[in-house]
Parts: sequence; C-alpha cells; structure tokens
Amino acid sequence: MESRYAERRMIKIDKPNQFASAGVPSRHFRDALYASLLHVKPKYCLEIGTHIGQSTAVFQRYFEEHEPEGIVVTVDITKLVNIKSENVKQIIVHPHVPNSDEFHRVDDHLLTHEIDSVKENIKLIQEAIRNYPTNFFDFCFLDGDHQRQSVINDFEISRNVLDGSQYILLDDTEEEHHDSKRVYEEIVSSQSHNVYDFSKEWDCYCGCALLWNK
Repeated sequence: MESRYAERRMIKIDKPNQFASAGVPSRHFRDALYASLLHVKPKYCLEIGTHIGQSTAVFQRYFEEHEPEGIVVTVDITKLVNIKSENVKQIIVHPHVPNSDEFHRVDDHLLTHEIDSVKENIKLIQEAIRNYPTNFFDFCFLDGDHQRQSVINDFEISRNVLDGSQYILLDDTEEEHHDSKRVYEEIVSSQSHNVYDFSKEWDCYCGCALLWNK
C-alpha cells in the first residue's frame, strides 16, 4: 500500500544546524523553520504565535543573511515581549476560544472572542502589510493556541492570506497533549496538501511539518 507520506519525498531540505535544540523534550524546530525559509525564500512572512520571540529571532537571522528587505508580521493574543526590529511587525489579534487564559499568560486587554475571529484577524493581518507592494504573504509559521478550534481557525486564516503554493510550517505536530497533532494528522489523511515531515526526514525530533498546495 502506498504511504500517505509519499508526497513528502518530492523535495529534499538539508538540516542547517544553525540553532540549538530547545524545549522539553528537546526539539529541532528552529532549524526546521530556518531550513523552510531557505527552501521557500520568502520575503513577506507571517508568524502566528509570537510568544517570547524564539522563532521570530529565526526569521530575523534569515532576513539579515538572505532577505534584508523582508518582513515578518508576528501575531499573538497578548504581548509578552517587545521586539524592536525593522523586519518585524507585532500585532495583537482576537482569540478564537473563550478559555485562552487557562492555557496562556494573557493581560487585561485581551480582545474579545465573541466575534468572527477568523474574519477580523484576517483584516488585522492584511492591514499590517497595507503599505507594502502585496496584500499576501509568501510563508507562514503556525504556532498559535494549540486547542483544536484555534488550530483550525489559524490554518484557515493562513490559507486566506498566503499567495502561490501557500507554504505553512505547522508546529507541534507530534505532541500528544496538543490538538495540533490531531489536526495535522487529519490534513495528512485528507491528502489535500504536500507534506514534508521534518522528524521523519531528518531522523530527529522536530515536531513540525511543512505543508503546501498540491
């Protein structure tokens, strides 16, 4: 029987070994992100899930070394860090679910979830690049809230603001306690996208996969 992961071997992405593994258990997700950027060569990037800026720093390294005019719009429901860089734009977006504070550190200015969060967040994200030559992004790193509805909504947002092949690096694809793993498995099973699973390809724990249109 043909493997459901057959599409992932259409491309080969070398491991750059630029970043130390991080997290518990230790993951090579930053190398996977950097390698994805080197492969896709995006100029306009979206990051869903700023958190403390670990992955945003990977974007910054990519811009400094390969795309000095590039930009990453990094979004989250709260601001835990203030990133000062000409290549980075931070914006606050609406949560998709009512219990965000049960899983994340949030502040008193959390935007409401009692709206069409997909529609409103698309507006906020597109407004961030209104003065640029394009209304669409080349690449998205999706690492937002890991609850099922949030992952599904963020994936829909990504699909609406990405151009071309719609490259999405989906994080936390192997963590049993995250719904993002289940959503990822459903995407793979549907065979709707090409898939490059970094853990399988690199034979080390990355916990993320690159998805793009067939």
